[in-house]
Amino acid sequence: MGVPTLVSSTPVTGAVNVDRNVAISLVFSEAMDEATMVSALVQLKHIELDEILEADLSLSTDGLTLTITPARLLIANASYQLMVVGTNTAGALGAVKS
Repeated sequence: MGVPTLVSSTPVTGAVNVDRNVAISLVFSEAMDEATMVSALVQLKHIELDEILEADLSLSTDGLTLTITPARLLIANASYQLMVVGTNTAGALGAVKS
């Protein structure tokens, strides 16, 4: 088994006018191990405030889709970056603006 790669994300990188109550979905090429999907590995960052937001993580039963639900509404007109450490996501994840 190789390193999982990101197949798709919702919202997409560079999205603007993202709903403030968005649930972010990431689809991977291989099943992820639920035991390793902890908040230290998945971080949603408010770029301007340099702040990591708390979020709930949910992995689909097949292990391919990870849903990240921020614990609070995103701030309007702010930029956020999602980081997933330990996967081959180069160029796949980036900033969005609420």
